[in-house]
Amino acid sequence: MRLIARSLSTRFVDSFPSYLDEIVSLIGRAKRSVVILADGVDHGSFRDFTQHQELIDAIRKARADGLDVRYFVWGDVQPMSRANKYRDAESREAEKMKFRKFVADLVKNLRPFRTNFPDAFDRVENLVADVNTDWSAPEGAIKTLQTLQGRFHDLQRDKLLESKVNIRGFVSGRSGTISAGTADEEPSQELFFWAIDGKEAVFVAPTYGEDGLGFLTKDVVLISSFQRMFERRWNYPLAQPFTHSRERP
Repeated sequence: MRLIARSLSTRFVDSFPSYLDEIVSLIGRAKRSVVILADGVDHGSFRDFTQHQELIDAIRKARADGLDVRYFVWGDVQPMSRANKYRDAESREAEKMKFRKFVADLVKNLRPFRTNFPDAFDRVENLVADVNTDWSAPEGAIKTLQTLQGRFHDLQRDKLLESKVNIRGFVSGRSGTISAGTADEEPSQELFFWAIDGKEAVFVAPTYGEDGLGFLTKDVVLISSFQRMFERRWNYPLAQPFTHSRERP
C-alpha cells in the first residue's frame, strides 16, 4: 500500500513543521531551479529550529551549485508562520505550557546569535523566565517575541542574499521586512510552495488555529499552476527586491 500511495502524483506528507524534512529532500533533488513562495525566510524556525537551519543550508547549497534560486515572501513577517497553529491566540492559550516551552527553546537556539539582536533577545529571555507571562494577549509579550523573530528573519534573509539567492517581496520601512494588505495589493497568499525544475513541489495549505498540511506533488497541472502563480507574484508591480541590512541607511 505504501508503494501505491507513493506512486500517486500527489500525496500527503505531514503537518507543520514535520514536512520540513521533505522540503529539504526536495531541494536536494533539484537540477536546474528552485522557486519558493512562503510567508518568511525563517519558515519553521519557531517549532523545529534544526530542520529550519537544514532548509536554509539546502537553499544556499542549491545556489552554490549554480541553480537558479528565487524566493518570494508574501505577507507580514510574524513570530509564527501562517502554517503554525500558535499564530492563533486561542491555540496559545489552550496549550500555554507547550507554547512557553517552544519560546524557551527558541531562546536557547538563538543564544549563539544574540550579538545580532541583544536587546530583543534579552527581553524575550526575561519574559520566558516569568511563569506569569501572558503569551495569548494580542499586545505585550507576543509583540516582543515578534520583534525578536523579525530580527532573526532579517539575519536569515541576509544569509541567503550573501549566497546570491534572489529574494523579492513587499518591503516596508521597518528593517527591510515585508508587509501586505493595502488597498493596492492582492489578498493574502494562503498557499505556500517549494518547487524544483518545474516538475515537483511541496505545497502547504495553512489552516487558522491548526497546523498547516504539507503535500508532495508531481502533478503537471498543479506544478504549472504554481509556476504561473509564482511568476505573477514575482512580477507584481509592488514587489521589490530584498536588500542586505548593510545596504540600508
